[in-house]
Amino acid sequence: MKFMFGKRWLSIFAILLLTLSNCSPTIGYALENMSESTSSSVISSAEETVSKSETTTEMSQSSEEIVEMKQAEENTETNRSDAPSSSQDLADNSAESVQKILHYEDEYVTADLNAYFGNGVENFSVTLPRMKNSGKWDAEREYVNQLSQYLVNQNLQPADVQQIEISDSQIVKEGYKPRLTVNFKTSLGLRGGLVTKENLRLVSTNTDGSLVFHDAEFHFDTTGTLIGLTYEGILGKDIHVVMVKPLAEKTTVTLGQYVQMQLDGYVLEEEEGQTASKVPLNARLKVKIFRSDASGIFTILSPIDSFREEKTFDVLSTWKPSFNLLGIESEKFDIVKMNYRQAHQSKTDSLMYFNGEFPVASFHQESGEEESNVLEIYLQNRMLEGTGMILGLRTRMLGYRSSSGFRSVTNATVSNSSVDQAPITQSKRIDYLGDGGNNPDTSVDDRIGTDTHELYRMYLDMTGTKEPFDTLIVVDRSTSMTDPMNSVDTQARYLAVYEALNGTAGRQGLLSKLVGFHPENQVAIVGFQGYPGYPSGDQDSTVIANWGRSTSVALSNIQPPYNNGTNYTAGLRTAGVVLDQNQSSRKKVMIFISDGVPTFAFVNGVRYGNGTISGNNPYYTRDWTLNYFNSWIGKYPKLPIYTLGISSEFGNSDNLSANPYVLNHMSSQTGGFYSHVADSQALERTLQKIVDDTKLSLVSINDQLSQYVSYYAEQPDVKVVQTNRQTGQVTTLYQNGAVTSQGVGILQSVTHTAVNASDSTGKVDLNFVDNFKIDDTYTYTISYNVKVTDRAYEEKKTSGYNAHGDSGTDYTGNSTSSGQAGFRSNKVASLTYIRNEQPYEKEYDHPVVQVDTRQFTLQKSDSKETNLLLENVCFELRLSDKKTVFASGETDSRGNITFTDLRRAKTYYLYETKAKDGYTLPENPWTVDVAVDGTITIRDQLGYTVSKSGEQYRIVNHKLYQLPSTGGYGPAVYILLGVMVITLASYLFYEKRKQIA
Repeated sequence: MKFMFGKRWLSIFAILLLTLSNCSPTIGYALENMSESTSSSVISSAEETVSKSETTTEMSQSSEEIVEMKQAEENTETNRSDAPSSSQDLADNSAESVQKILHYEDEYVTADLNAYFGNGVENFSVTLPRMKNSGKWDAEREYVNQLSQYLVNQNLQPADVQQIEISDSQIVKEGYKPRLTVNFKTSLGLRGGLVTKENLRLVSTNTDGSLVFHDAEFHFDTTGTLIGLTYEGILGKDIHVVMVKPLAEKTTVTLGQYVQMQLDGYVLEEEEGQTASKVPLNARLKVKIFRSDASGIFTILSPIDSFREEKTFDVLSTWKPSFNLLGIESEKFDIVKMNYRQAHQSKTDSLMYFNGEFPVASFHQESGEEESNVLEIYLQNRMLEGTGMILGLRTRMLGYRSSSGFRSVTNATVSNSSVDQAPITQSKRIDYLGDGGNNPDTSVDDRIGTDTHELYRMYLDMTGTKEPFDTLIVVDRSTSMTDPMNSVDTQARYLAVYEALNGTAGRQGLLSKLVGFHPENQVAIVGFQGYPGYPSGDQDSTVIANWGRSTSVALSNIQPPYNNGTNYTAGLRTAGVVLDQNQSSRKKVMIFISDGVPTFAFVNGVRYGNGTISGNNPYYTRDWTLNYFNSWIGKYPKLPIYTLGISSEFGNSDNLSANPYVLNHMSSQTGGFYSHVADSQALERTLQKIVDDTKLSLVSINDQLSQYVSYYAEQPDVKVVQTNRQTGQVTTLYQNGAVTSQGVGILQSVTHTAVNASDSTGKVDLNFVDNFKIDDTYTYTISYNVKVTDRAYEEKKTSGYNAHGDSGTDYTGNSTSSGQAGFRSNKVASLTYIRNEQPYEKEYDHPVVQVDTRQFTLQKSDSKETNLLLENVCFELRLSDKKTVFASGETDSRGNITFTDLRRAKTYYLYETKAKDGYTLPENPWTVDVAVDGTITIRDQLGYTVSKSGEQYRIVNHKLYQLPSTGGYGPAVYILLGVMVITLASYLFYEKRKQIA
């Protein structure tokens, strides 16, 4: 009997049919009923056929790969021809330009430039410039300033900048990025710290003047020294290698055993012995220490030849046109005097105050001269208190804001709210925008269909309070107070003080302002002078008005007696008595008014001095007064003293009788301030400033977001409002990314800065104008939108929430934060401010956010016996890539398995990875769709929706031998055909053997 095909092809056909059935356990079950010899011969034949088939397939694949490789090579050649620019560009430029690698070398660098050049151009050079003309120098300074401002927005600043000049090479190939490699023969000198890849930037300038930061490759040798760089990009006339460092609020510098200085954060400290930059573009600050071991009286007026130069520190620099000296102190020495000389200037200034802002000049000048700015500090060995007349000066570290606008609070220890006698009211609240409500301050939740389930709105507010305080006014009654204020304002000085205290028609006096500021405030007044006829000094001071709420004082009590000198120490002694009589817990403030230097002083209870400014008397009385004050103030460590110099000549350091050094010292040691008052109007303004100082200034709200939320940049809707506490009227100060007309003069800036850190995503800062004063009249609120991060979802899934919201952190109508579990929205949020020249910082409470997730439960049962629930069936829920496992588990005794923490607007895939014994294992997954509104839809392998029974989605499974009774035939047809073909093959084999036999 002849057949058109052999048994081998029948065997292959059978195997293919069985493979199509996609049910290997079922095949095994069917084959169990066949004779072992027949099936094994058929399978053996099939394996041989499959082996040959695989070989043929491999050959076919190899042929396809060869074709693909050839096509790829053709494509590559096409791409290569177009790599520099378009094919049209190549046609246009082929006759006019040529690709070259130009080489340059001098004593400092070697360089290679790969680019398209005009024919014949060979003038490529790379140099490290040492000299500049005036125009180039000014341009370079402006460039560095622009660079600094750019880096400030990233909380960075330049530590050093090295310019590299590039010749005009006339590169003509548009669209092609030249490749430049520069190698430094002797390391590129960069100061300011350790040079690493992370703190280096390569910057050039566009034709429009904007900065371009290049993705450069920096080369280091085995010792970590920078020896070269490579980058691709459009070449300008120069590039800059910039070493950056984090922007600091202040720089604290310890100079050996001598002094510790606090300077603004733009001053950079370098390591001693560090290699200097070849072209120092910044300003150097050199500190010279002078010492004297001699004993005796040393003051600011002592000659410098009394001191020897002991050590020089050359480790400071800045990129700014000036630096701020915030304070200086020494644990071992007395600071006698300080001098300052700006670089390239011949004049040396003797400093009246040991803090302030000082101009600097750049180290390098166009003339080729190189010189540092120099700060000279004169020290003397410290002596025990009271054993000598030593000027032991320690300046206090005060809060400041630098000229650049960078805000800082740089006192030695920032006070907290427990120190401030009148802590302000502040709160941080949160509103969930996905609850269907309508928040009045953002439109992000106004549009129908907008997904807001991950959005929250933050609110941070603050309200100033009026601090009750008692004021002691100490007034000079020396004869010189009868002199006129100045040549134009001829009013007597004591009359100006009298009118300032009492007020005039239509003008409120200081006494009225002080007691009217707060209902608990009280005022006292002390007068002082120096009677030559009473050597004991018991007539040198008097109590003009004891503690009370009087709004006026008699003129006769202010008017000076005839022929009197000035005894500061007498005024201080009586002031101490009056202060001791006031036992209230209210804060105390002292205002000290004088028109001249002391001419008398108490030393160990005995009055010294002759009441004049002749000879050495002013030197001695000054130091005696300083020693007395330094001892006296120790009893009143929290007493701020405001000193006023009432004279047009006061402040002239060349006039010994008008040197305000003692007044400045009294205020600088106590957190007050000294003011030179030259006329009546200045006196009024200064006294008003003292009242205003009890209000808040230099106010900032800083919110550093946690890793669980991020600033919603898509629509932040940042808004700042001012609310009148009495009328409820709301005024918008900031909206739509800008300060409103009502906010001008109140707000300085509102900024967001992204941060890439493990515990924070960024920060939001609100800064009020420096001199804007805040009391309890208004509440100020900043609000903006945030979005929960992937980190929040991940931690919620793995470990759950880790915090509870602080009390009172819910916005009106919200209930997701106070006492609720969640993640903190901020790493830290704080309010910083100045009151009475004292910086304070107070932290806000912590709201929390939650992630809005979904869950579903599956129940696995037998396809026929639905009450037969299948346990120990394993599943994996995978992400959209179908590889990453989101969650896994197995069914329990009731056939249930639950998956939690599913995110909205996401698609997952459910794979069955292990079937119950005796049941089939599906190859393809179920699809789990979570809609934006949180609705879950599960579809099977054929796209049909899985039905839900109660809270469970029911899916069934088939036994291995069980054919489905409903729906399609499934693999049954293939199984039957396979069995028929195997039977036919067995019959043919039998017939063949019989013929042979």
